[in-house]
Amino acid sequence: MQPISEERKEHYLDSMAGNLKMLRSRAGLTQREISGLIGVSHQTYVNAEKWGRLSWNTYLSLLFLFEKEFAAQPQILKLMRDLEIYPEEYEAVPAAAGERWGSSGHERME
Repeated sequence: MQPISEERKEHYLDSMAGNLKMLRSRAGLTQREISGLIGVSHQTYVNAEKWGRLSWNTYLSLLFLFEKEFAAQPQILKLMRDLEIYPEEYEAVPAAAGERWGSSGHERME
């Protein structure tokens, strides 16, 4: 798997930031709940939603959260892909990567 370029990272950050309020609403979560779940201050999350600026780590935390929240709603996961929120580079992660993760004592990622 190739690393994600800085240009692509910016694209994903902008896509996530531009759709945060909609995704949060569909997840049925408050700003406080999301900030607590991803480990940032309430103000940091509010600023991200209001001003559209995210760090890469916050983006990854939100991506993980929304994947888990919407696991039973494939139409929302498809929407995230269509809006280019989900990195296409992550679609190509080979199964062996998940197996290596699982072999280290952690749950296997699917």
